[in-house]
Amino acid sequence: SSLDESPDESAETEGLDEAQASRIARLVRDLVDKKVPVAAKGEGGRKVARACRYEDIALLFKSSASQNLVERQFRLLDIPYTAVATAGVIPGCAGT
Repeated sequence: SSLDESPDESAETEGLDEAQASRIARLVRDLVDKKVPVAAKGEGGRKVARACRYEDIALLFKSSASQNLVERQFRLLDIPYTAVATAGVIPGCAGT
């Protein structure tokens, strides 16, 4: 189900809306701007904490329409991103 979707909403509302896409973009921006600690490999392969960077974040989308909404919000907030289009990577999700 999508973010903040109530249980009684129909299956036709499975994609993100503009407000949800905006919240995702703001969350990504906050993780980086607030330097939220993430685990990373340090010297000798040891796990160390460091500030979150944009390249630490990955998003998976159920539909290209949802992806397009989030990409638009990323552009509005000047958040760098790389998009990779694939289909059927997760079993049972092909054709959605």
